[in-house]
Amino acid sequence: MLEHSLWHQYCASKTIREVLAGLYEIDIEQFSASEGELYAIMKRQLTKRELRLFIMKEGGKSITDIQQSMGLSADHYSNMEHKAYRKFKIDKLKNALLAGDVSNVDNKTDYKS
Repeated sequence: MLEHSLWHQYCASKTIREVLAGLYEIDIEQFSASEGELYAIMKRQLTKRELRLFIMKEGGKSITDIQQSMGLSADHYSNMEHKAYRKFKIDKLKNALLAGDVSNVDNKTDYKS
């Protein structure tokens, strides 16, 4: 499924589980969702540019290569990197990744009858 994705283009040598396990400092097995589901969760929670920056950075691209390919100044790069990685620290994204929650329903709008 990820053959034509940004992940495959920039970070094909690593799985999403490996990168997230390193980021959260937990075991890979704690991610129950498939690679495609994890990618969909990240895609939904991050902006397109934040996702691209995250994938390129985790894929080992240099900061200058990332800035050049995305057309970012040093300040914009720094701000976007900070925002992207800060989102991974938020419980909403972390819990969604760990639970493999790919539903489009937000808990606040999920009313019980």
